[in-house]
Amino acid sequence: MKGLLAILLVTLSLFFSACGGDDDSSDKNDDSGNNNEKTSSRFDKLEEGLKENNINFTRSTKNAAQIEAKEGYGYELTDDPNFASFEVYLFDTNSEAYKKIEETGTITINVSGGMEIPAEINNGLAIMFIGSPKDKAKILEIFNSI
Repeated sequence: MKGLLAILLVTLSLFFSACGGDDDSSDKNDDSGNNNEKTSSRFDKLEEGLKENNINFTRSTKNAAQIEAKEGYGYELTDDPNFASFEVYLFDTNSEAYKKIEETGTITINVSGGMEIPAEINNGLAIMFIGSPKDKAKILEIFNSI
């Protein structure tokens, strides 16, 4: 069973990596020409919190539309012994996708008939973990504070 779970996590990680862009952790959201400063500042606050807690990561842009979100980033935890990562997405709080996360506690990934991934939400943002990061509790604390 653990082997199957490991294969699933690796497959998901590869899938989401393929859907991402070329951003890395040194790239910050550029608010020039973007009317979404509040959104960018929430992602910036998340990243600042991770750095303040010595949680090292690389960031990549994710295909948010695939899960009916407006914006999303993946965070590969570069020092994590479990090779874990997590993804954070911004949703319209009135969208069906966000309402489903509120009801079920899962994000639906629209591939191969749909896959359900456990997620937590915070005022329009959703976080899902790939693997079991050693700093999961601290990451959730930071996520819930933004």
